[in-house]
Amino acid sequence: MLDFRDPKVFWYDESSMWVRVLAVRDHVKFYTYSNLKAWFFASDFSSDIPGIHRGYF
Repeated sequence: MLDFRDPKVFWYDESSMWVRVLAVRDHVKFYTYSNLKAWFFASDFSSDIPGIHRGYF
């Protein structure tokens, strides 16, 4: 992945899973895991305009 930026990893009590958040180009991607071995893609969000990230409103 290009433009990979500082991943944030945290424990989410409600789902009893680890969550990893990545900024990749103009997207924010979310991955989860429960066993500390395999990451699973959960979701992402971005702007509808290529190259512009407006965040979540």
